[in-house]
Amino acid sequence: PLNDPRRNPAMSSAKGTTAGATGNYNALLVQVMRRISHGLTFKTNYTWSKSFDEASQSYAPTNCASTPLNPSNLKFDYGLSCTDIRHKFGFSGSYNLPIGKGRALWSNPGGVADELISGWQLNVITTIMSGYPFNAQLGFSQSRNGNTSFPDRPSFNPNFTGNLYPHTTNQWFNANAFILPPLGTYGNVPRNYLTSPGLEDVDLSVQKNFPIPLRENMGLLLRVEAFNLLNQANFGVPSILTLNTDGSVRGTAGLITNTSTTSRQLQLALKLTW
Repeated sequence: PLNDPRRNPAMSSAKGTTAGATGNYNALLVQVMRRISHGLTFKTNYTWSKSFDEASQSYAPTNCASTPLNPSNLKFDYGLSCTDIRHKFGFSGSYNLPIGKGRALWSNPGGVADELISGWQLNVITTIMSGYPFNAQLGFSQSRNGNTSFPDRPSFNPNFTGNLYPHTTNQWFNANAFILPPLGTYGNVPRNYLTSPGLEDVDLSVQKNFPIPLRENMGLLLRVEAFNLLNQANFGVPSILTLNTDGSVRGTAGLITNTSTTSRQLQLALKLTW
């Protein structure tokens, strides 16, 4: 606190590394699979989970603090893991289209038409998941503990009555929910208290293998791919810095300036095999 001496006034700074953190993970996993039958195969799964720890690998540079809040007591940082994903759904599958020779549709085209329409395969990968947790940080040392990585977090504002999550790109969370802790103390907002936007992604491809006449072991694979087929805007982690040194809300608090996936991408590929 103000006017109190440092723990060791003779020491400027020190860095310590430890592997002593603890973690706790619980989950429910449901999985359904269908092996190839009538040209269809797929695998789908859903995970409902919750992960706690005192330190974990960051999903992104802005996702987690790089150092603990209080090096003398790691329990101050026991909270949601940086990689905690509450809900995650995945689906992947392929389907041999029922078109062409020996198929349900246009089963006897003959000649060049047979080569063009037979043997096409449709593939899809879908991922839907909730967002990653992240810290509400101050960006300066309100605790006065000398940590130059500035992991200090704010305290809860007891007078806040608004909506914590406006869920807009300009203000993903409302920093008015926080206040500065007294100088020389730690804030009471837990580590990784806030949650970033989720993700929805569908990748689709169609492919066909064209055999090369008179070359039994050679083939030409044509593949057309669409990444982020629905052109979904998947937003990244918002700005995590919440308050200024005078306690006012930062103008960039909660601002989202990046995406976690690209926009729709189309790709055409040819592969020669032998």
